[in-house]
Parts: sequence; structure tokens; C-alpha cells
Amino acid sequence: MLKIGLRLDCLALGPREALARAASLKMDGVEIPAAWGDFHPRALDRSGRRALRHYLEDLRIGLAALGADAGFRFEDESRVECFVDTTRAILEMAVDLKTAMLTTAVGAIPEKPEDRRYQVIREVLKELADDAANRGCSLALSAGQGPPEALRRFLDDLKHDGLRVNYDPANLVFSGHDPARSVALLGPYIAAVRARDGRRYLDGSKEELPLGTGDVPFDAVMEALGDFDFHGYLVIARRPHEKIEEEIEAAHRFLKRYL
Repeated sequence: MLKIGLRLDCLALGPREALARAASLKMDGVEIPAAWGDFHPRALDRSGRRALRHYLEDLRIGLAALGADAGFRFEDESRVECFVDTTRAILEMAVDLKTAMLTTAVGAIPEKPEDRRYQVIREVLKELADDAANRGCSLALSAGQGPPEALRRFLDDLKHDGLRVNYDPANLVFSGHDPARSVALLGPYIAAVRARDGRRYLDGSKEELPLGTGDVPFDAVMEALGDFDFHGYLVIARRPHEKIEEEIEAAHRFLKRYL
């Protein structure tokens, strides 16, 4: 069954207040950003993790995923070790919090396997996917930061149960790709979905918009996801603004039509 989630940093609130507000907004679950701030593994020791798990249980809200994207994009190879260490620490925390999903981004996958950056990305993600699978988790890569065809070839190349796709239709619109056709390409690997909308203008500028008001063809996207029996979270993700809670409530109503 499909569920509706909320990326917790949509709400400009403290950790407990944001979790309580997500529950009051009738979210089935939350995605918690863990690459920085109050939920970073260094900031949350074992007792803190137990307390968080119990608080989520008290609120009757699920943990859709931990967000592990710290902005690293593989252009700077000197930061690879930091990326690996941070991801591993979040994987360890995922086990403590009993969630099986990490979301992250690595930038556009090079289209040619002989490209050095392709080989570096492949080696690093194979290692991390092994770690994830050994912990019963998956690492879901953001779609839309490059051609979906290149991402599909990369995933087919690895063929790894620990590596999946975090499908983001707004990113695909921003990069000039068809969101529904991209589901057809990436469907077997999609394990998480961003509920985002937006528009790319003729001058190349991009604008994030409330769900249902941009260029994402949600009816076609949801039909395509249904063809692959997707039954995970649709996670509302939006930058905070003055009327963010009103927009979140409207997004929740919009998504309920697909449940």
C-alpha cells in the first residue's frame, strides 16, 4: 500500500516539534535528514537513537528513510573517503532505528563506462551497497541529476540488491527529461519517490512549485509506478517558506487521490 511521508526539514522547527507536527499533519512517515544537524550520527548516540525510535512509536509515525545526502558529487575525489565514512555511519544508525532505506545523491552518472569518474563511482557504490545489503538496507540514488538512461545502464551494470533509485520527478523536469518515461526506464529499481513538482522555463530557469501546479504529469507517473507495483512512500519535499504547512496539507490532499 502506498504511504505519504514528509521530508522533516520542510518544517523549520526543532527535532521533536517537527516530528510531532508531521504526526499532526497525518503523515504516515517521515524522512529524516541525517547527514548534518541534530540527526547526524555523531549527534545521536545509542540512547538518543532508542529515544527517537520510541518517540516515533508514540507518535505512531513511521521512518520512511534516512537522508544521507551531504552534497558530495564525486567531482572532488579528495572527499570520497568522507562520503564513504558518513554513509557508513548513517547505515549503522539506520540499523539502530530499524529503517531499511537511505537516500542520497552522487550527481550525474557518466554515460561512458570507461570514464574514470564512472569507475570511481562504481567502485565506491559497490562497496557501500555491499554494506547496505549486509545490514538489510538499500541505498537509493536520486534520479534526475543526469540522463535516466545513463542511471539505468549503471544500475544494470552493478545488478546489486543494495542499490536502488529515489525517483524525483521535479528533478527530471528541471533536467529536461520526461518523468513518466523515466519511470518506465527506472521502474525495477525505484524504492522511494519524492513528491515534488516544478517547471523549467524556455530560458533554462527552474522553479519549484506546489504539487499539481507544475509540469510533472502525476496521473501518468502514478500509473507508470503502478505497473511496477510500487508500494512505498511518496515523500513530500519542499524548501521551508512562510506558508509551508498550508502547502504540505494541500500536498497531502493531492496525494491521497492515489492511495
